[in-house]
Amino acid sequence: MKDDPGTILKRECAQRELLMRKRVYPRWVAVGKMTQAKAEELWLAQEAHAAVAAENERYMTWYRNEYEPYRARVQADAE
Repeated sequence: MKDDPGTILKRECAQRELLMRKRVYPRWVAVGKMTQAKAEELWLAQEAHAAVAAENERYMTWYRNEYEPYRARVQADAE
């Protein structure tokens, strides 16, 4: 089965955002635009978001590839 485009897009966006923050935050801290503590807080929050997006993708892959075909077989057997 094909992966859900929306799920793939969310994962890619989360990864892109993490990379952007990794690149930009050190400069912002250096020029005083952001404190190191705030940069770490926001980085960890985005990292957690990316982890949740990855876990959701794994669940949906299992659901589409394992559960839905199983459910269809059970319903067909019941009829």
